[in-house]
Amino acid sequence: MAGSYKIINLPDFARTLEGNLEVDHLLMLGAGASLSSGVPTAKDCIWEWKENIYLSNNPDQAGACDCQSEKGRQTVQAWIDAQDGFPACGADEEYEFYAEKAYLNNELRRNYFEELVEGKEPGVGYKILALLAEHGVVRMVLTTNFDGLAAKAMNANGLQPRELTIETSELIHTPMRRKDCFHIALHGDYKYGKLKNTGDELDTQQDDFKVALRIHLYNKHFIVMGYSGRDESLMTAIEDAYLQEEKGKGILFWCSYSENVSAEVDSLLKKICARGREAILVVAGDFDDSLQWLCEYCFRGDTDMSNKLGDIVGYAGVDNGEVKLDEVQIAAAPVDEGNAGLDAEVEALDPEAQGALALATLLGGWTESDADQIAINGAADES
Repeated sequence: MAGSYKIINLPDFARTLEGNLEVDHLLMLGAGASLSSGVPTAKDCIWEWKENIYLSNNPDQAGACDCQSEKGRQTVQAWIDAQDGFPACGADEEYEFYAEKAYLNNELRRNYFEELVEGKEPGVGYKILALLAEHGVVRMVLTTNFDGLAAKAMNANGLQPRELTIETSELIHTPMRRKDCFHIALHGDYKYGKLKNTGDELDTQQDDFKVALRIHLYNKHFIVMGYSGRDESLMTAIEDAYLQEEKGKGILFWCSYSENVSAEVDSLLKKICARGREAILVVAGDFDDSLQWLCEYCFRGDTDMSNKLGDIVGYAGVDNGEVKLDEVQIAAAPVDEGNAGLDAEVEALDPEAQGALALATLLGGWTESDADQIAINGAADES
């Protein structure tokens, strides 16, 4: 049916990505990508702003109200509902309204977001993203976040991403070198220029960015992760890029926790498909798990990449295609009272003999109690 879009799971996407590793990809990240790095979501920020507004009007409640609890949220929301001109709880305009209400000018908002991300370090997903950028799979990272974690992860990995903001958007037209990776802060960046995070500010995306997006999405694949589709101006820019008269072959892969996406995302995907372009909804896990899955599968035959991934996620890695078992730390087994005497004999062995026995048991060489006893006696004689 015209306008319908395909829905695939993460394994399907992994096989698709593997077949396109030589194709340039753009990756767009929303707040969901930074959650595991300790950066609050937009929803968390909204409740913090609500609490601050409430307490500034009710200073006698300081210390008695905390929006981290459901009871505290109910108290604050009841007061808000009694005020004139406040949006309903959960309304789309809440973020814009409370950002401007809590912090009355751009400088105050700048200070808030600077403190919000201070000391935050890239999580697993961002570190894996840096590997994909190093390998040339991801050539451009666009983010609605203020935390700069993607750029920080790439720098830590020895890359030097070309960092752009809306205020320096004309630089996006610079020819990309073979190993270049752009990092674009779509809503501005408090380090470099005017912070864009309210409705009026978000609705004035620069023409440079729109033109570049149209060019890049013509023949590059576009992966979206951790983004809700909240910003009308950004969604319009994406839509315009895909609905141009010339029908490019770049595919949009929109990653979501489930098939139930927002009306804005559903509409965008349908419009793109109706135009004859390809838009696919990928039902995936969170940002970290999804990137780990994709990287493990796509680079399973690449020892160097597998070892780098192992360093990030905490397993030993591979050596000549084999898992390095000698680097696996084996947790102590629970005590079995029926084998107390056998356990004592094991503990009496020297550390080298214990290690040999543990590795042999791990590999399945001894599975019966009699065989275990023979192995212990042999190890004891040698020690």
